[in-house]
Amino acid sequence: MNTLYLKHLVSIVLFLALISGNAFANQSWKFKVYLDEQEIGEHTFNVSSINNKTHVAINAEFDVYFLFIHAYSYQHSNYEVWDGQCLQSARSNTNDNGDEFYVQAQYASETFNIKTPSGQYSVEGCLKTFAYWDPEFLSSQRLLNTQTGEIKDVSIEKIGEEHIMVRGKLTATKHYRLTTDEFVIDLWYSKNNKWLALNSTTKSGSVLEYRIQ
Repeated sequence: MNTLYLKHLVSIVLFLALISGNAFANQSWKFKVYLDEQEIGEHTFNVSSINNKTHVAINAEFDVYFLFIHAYSYQHSNYEVWDGQCLQSARSNTNDNGDEFYVQAQYASETFNIKTPSGQYSVEGCLKTFAYWDPEFLSSQRLLNTQTGEIKDVSIEKIGEEHIMVRGKLTATKHYRLTTDEFVIDLWYSKNNKWLALNSTTKSGSVLEYRIQ
């Protein structure tokens, strides 16, 4: 498994979403992450409400071994602030197998200013990230990737109702599919719209999977 393949694999899922809206305040999520059934790390989200705004601290750390060789490592930290359904600021740092990246984003005067190692640019209006667990997210058409600083056009469709294993129990869920020009992500929600699971299959057939703890 080569390094370029692994970098692409991580970029598929580390959309590194932020929760939007105070409905999710003072909660936490912890996912075990698997690559082809091999556990490679964890991805955690800690959410709190401060002065009527939603603050989210996100951390991810992955290590991939291939034939007992440490083939790939990834560390990511991200802190974002939301006002209702709109992102107000974001600051992230990423070490992608030795390559360093950052995103700094700030909303002011109806304009979102985004700075990355590749340069700076601005977009107008309310902006969201890949906030998978927020039901409002399912109607999104453009989203900010807080790992890269890119704005991605997306389409999201409901696939149907399915039963999957969640915390060792067969659970009724709703299955959705998110598509961009680069990747496809499958998402599962409970009957009351709680995000439960995520899968993405690469072109080579490997599966990256998030399992909630």
